[in-house]
Amino acid sequence: MSSKKNSRITLQNIADALGISRGTVDRAIHSRGRISEKTRREILDKASAMGYIDDKITRFTTLKKKIQILALFPESPSFFYDMMKTGLFSALKEQNDSLLELKIIDYNPENSDGFLDILKSSVQEDDLKGVLLVPSGHFDPSITLPGSAKIPYLTINTDLPGTKRSCFIGQDLYQSGRLGGELIHKFCSEGKLLVLSGYKGLWAHDQRVQGAVDVLQDISTGQNKTVVYCDDDIGMAAELVKDAFASDRDLRAVLSLTAAATLGAVHAIESMGSDNRIPLVGFDFNEELSKALDDGFCDALIGQNPELQGAYAFKLMYSILMNNHKLKNDCFVTPTEIYFKELKPEQFSRSDFFI
Repeated sequence: MSSKKNSRITLQNIADALGISRGTVDRAIHSRGRISEKTRREILDKASAMGYIDDKITRFTTLKKKIQILALFPESPSFFYDMMKTGLFSALKEQNDSLLELKIIDYNPENSDGFLDILKSSVQEDDLKGVLLVPSGHFDPSITLPGSAKIPYLTINTDLPGTKRSCFIGQDLYQSGRLGGELIHKFCSEGKLLVLSGYKGLWAHDQRVQGAVDVLQDISTGQNKTVVYCDDDIGMAAELVKDAFASDRDLRAVLSLTAAATLGAVHAIESMGSDNRIPLVGFDFNEELSKALDDGFCDALIGQNPELQGAYAFKLMYSILMNNHKLKNDCFVTPTEIYFKELKPEQFSRSDFFI
């Protein structure tokens, strides 16, 4: 059968041959919606036998090769990245594709050489087709990503804009920093302010710091700001807040720009007692931070829903690899949310904007 004749085979032809609906065939070939693995395999085999030409079938299915997606996560703060992993696994389960293999490796953000060693070793594997990367720690933001000329890299949560990554998925970090600055100013518009971030030099953390500093300069003329970094370590963050308060009794508020920085600030404020309680605006959310809102040790939290970030990243990578999706943008901005004692994440209605 010539390629010209093959190209005339339609989804309806395949559906008629199997005695099923065209919609079922479409879902199987283009991985849309739910379909059993047995039915999907029967449809793909029939489509191949009839000579149906489709990038997904040609490149992967008829070859019956495993498609491995590597996801690299920092080791800490684990509670935050575990939520992102939950999103990945949820999206993987939704695809119900036996060809897919999701490989997750946690790395030490303090060891940039080890991070690169993992990448260099992984890209040598024949099955590896894409990398989901969550950058963190101290390393050159313009590093060369191994294999990026042939393997798509999607950065999640923080970006590496100086590299050949394919796309970034995450919050508008600069704007979220501005939002944090505006919020803390509403709680405390006078006196000294401590701005606590994670890693100096990490794009996401620098963007938030810049956003907070810029908006505070715009709206406040009499508020002194001190920016310090905790290397995303909860214990270090707590000590930095305690030391700042002990050395300067004019300290009036804390803006914590990462999950670890916020937890550390909460621990410090709790330890200082209710008589010394100062306003705190932080980032991200878990049960401990929810309790801090309830108990008055934190006034507001800015959320970014890491679970959705993980799910969106996986879906986009799947579409690139399996449906030959061509990226029209180099970033997907995920929603920003604000949480208070009476407004928690479970009260938000979230739609999947990834189509």
